[in-house]
Amino acid sequence: LAVYLVFLSNGTHVLSPHCRYLWFCVVMPILINYSTHLTARLIMGSSRLHRDIKDASITLAAYVAAASLSILHREYWLTLCSYTFPIVLSGFFNNKKLLNITAFLSVCALLLTTALQCFEHAVNTTFVVNQVVAYGFVLISYLSSVLAINFSHSSFSVIHDQEKENDQLHQIVQLDQMTGLYNHQTFLTQLDAAISKSNAGKEAFCLAVLDLDDFKRINDTYGHDRGDQVLLTLSRVLKEHCDSSDKICRYGGEEFAVIFCGKHRAGAQTVLQDVLKTFSACRYDFTDRQITFSCGLLEYDNTSAADIFFNQVDQMLYLAKRNGKNQICSG
Repeated sequence: LAVYLVFLSNGTHVLSPHCRYLWFCVVMPILINYSTHLTARLIMGSSRLHRDIKDASITLAAYVAAASLSILHREYWLTLCSYTFPIVLSGFFNNKKLLNITAFLSVCALLLTTALQCFEHAVNTTFVVNQVVAYGFVLISYLSSVLAINFSHSSFSVIHDQEKENDQLHQIVQLDQMTGLYNHQTFLTQLDAAISKSNAGKEAFCLAVLDLDDFKRINDTYGHDRGDQVLLTLSRVLKEHCDSSDKICRYGGEEFAVIFCGKHRAGAQTVLQDVLKTFSACRYDFTDRQITFSCGLLEYDNTSAADIFFNQVDQMLYLAKRNGKNQICSG
C-alpha cells in the first residue's frame, strides 16, 4: 500500500478502479494476509488445540504473507528473501518437522516465482545473481534454524538429565537406603507439615510409632543380616497396607513411624491391626519363633508441638511394651 501511494504521488499510477496494480498488488495481498492472520489469531485463542497446531498456524500465516509478497511483487527480487521469516519462525518454535515443511513450501514458491520471472524478464547475469542470492538466503536461514533446533534439543537433554540426577539425589537424601522408606530427617519434616495442615483445619492425621519386639536378641542370636531381613519384611508389610498418602518412615534402628494423613484414630488402628496380623504371621528360614512389634498410636489434637506430640505417642509405645508387647496401644 505504501509503494502504491508513492506511485500515485509521482504519477507512475493513476487512482482508478481499473488499475491492475491496485487490485493484484495491493488489495489482493491485503485480503489474503488479513484473512490468514485472522484465522491464526482464532486458532491461537482456542484452549482446546495443541501447541503444535498453534505454532503451525502462526508459521502458515507468515508463509502466506511471504508468498503473496514475493509472487505478486516478483519484479522486486528482494521480495524473494521474505521466506527467511517463516523459516526462522518455524525454527524458533523448536519443531524440526514444521521447519522442513516450511522450507519445502518456500522452495516450491520460489521455483514458481522464478518460472514466472523467466517468462517476464530476460535471463541475464543480474537475474541469475538475484536468484542465487534469494535461494542463498533461504538456505542459510534453514541451516541456521536446524543448528538452533539441534542446540536447543541438546540443551534440553542436558537440563533433563540434570533434573533427573537432582531428583535421584533428592530421593537419596530423603530415603533410608536399606528399606526405601523415609528416613529420620524426612520424618521430622513430614510431621511438621502434617501438624501445620491440621492446625489450619485442612486435614486430620494420626501418628504411629512401631518398635520390633526383642530385636536385639534377633541380632545377637542370628546376626545382623537376619535382623535386616526382619526390617525389610516389616517395611514391605507396611507398604502393602498403608495408603499412598501415608508417610512411612524408618525412625531409626528397629523403630518405625507412620503418619496417617487424613485418617482418624479408628481408621489408623484398623490398618495397624492388619499390619500386625500380617507381619506376625510371617515366617523366616532362621527361626520358628513368631516375630512381632509393639505400637503406640495417637490422633493429633491441634494443640501440641511436634516434639511433645511425638513423646506422647512414644509413651503409648512403651505402655504397649509394658503390657506384654505384640499389641497396639492408642490413646
